[in-house]
Amino acid sequence: MNKPRVTVLMPAYNAEKYIKQSIDSILNQSFLDFLFLIIDDGSSDGTENIIRSYNDRRICFVKNETNIGIKETLNKGVMISDTEYIARMDADDIALPKRLEWQLEYMDSNKDIGVSGGHFEFFGHETSIVKMPMKDNEIKAKLFFFSGFCHPTVIMRTEVLKKNNFLYGNLVNFNDNFGHKILELEDFALWHKLKHVTQFGNVDKVLIKYRKEGQNISAKNIKIVHDRKKVIYYYLLNEIGISASNEEEVMFLYTLQYFKDDPKIENIKKYKQFLKILLEVNKQSGVYSDEQFEVAVNRIWEQFFYFLTTFSLKYVLNYWKVSRRIQSNQLLYYVKYKLKYGLN
Repeated sequence: MNKPRVTVLMPAYNAEKYIKQSIDSILNQSFLDFLFLIIDDGSSDGTENIIRSYNDRRICFVKNETNIGIKETLNKGVMISDTEYIARMDADDIALPKRLEWQLEYMDSNKDIGVSGGHFEFFGHETSIVKMPMKDNEIKAKLFFFSGFCHPTVIMRTEVLKKNNFLYGNLVNFNDNFGHKILELEDFALWHKLKHVTQFGNVDKVLIKYRKEGQNISAKNIKIVHDRKKVIYYYLLNEIGISASNEEEVMFLYTLQYFKDDPKIENIKKYKQFLKILLEVNKQSGVYSDEQFEVAVNRIWEQFFYFLTTFSLKYVLNYWKVSRRIQSNQLLYYVKYKLKYGLN
């Protein structure tokens, strides 16, 4: 039998509630040439029994005797994989029937792209379709603030990972004057390494249904995630040429969290000045496309407005003063919001 082209890598931990739906969605793909590597990370519920109930030659089941965590489980899967591609899948999401077919067609047609993903649809407590950026420069520019990929939709060229010795959660070496190291945020750290060695892209299609509640790893331990992301922000600022010397500069990248902690009206102007500095410094360093980075920065500033509408009118007026303009869509939104929730 010929070696499959794709390894679908699914880590699972105490996922008995939803994993059958997830497994079925992969086994029922229109594209058939894959190995389904499911790694049970020491579950204490019925996850293992559900996986073992399947009799499908494409499934390769691996059991971690103890819980080693998502990062090490993913890295174990990467090291085991020897197919052309590795596609990610979570144990509580549902892949659309043509997900792998669409992604293989895209990757085969774009040989310079090493990592790609696609759009996703929230389901569960809330439903909505979230669209991801399409082009390489756009994805990388957005990556400064957020992930340009929905991780469970991602497909990667195995050769790109192994040639560069890249694994999830690799340490990023840098000197931030505080001795910080990046130990986690496994996917975010990996994208920032890969951005220097390969092209990124996303398929203009919804690839998975992403469960809003339940077992999604990214929804757990949010404070720990924020603390780890703070360390990455030190790296990102240093990378474009800003030597972060205090907590405030790093917290500016959180935008909303920073303002919640210190909701002073003068911080609106300080935040706008910080975004302006980002643009100026990036033009000198050239880490990100000037055009796309400006788009990403402007979008962050615009999103900030919608957060400020939850405060009193003076905050919104100050935002417009700092912006030096009032956008009609923002004015309309503000009026509707206050009519619905009341003026304060």
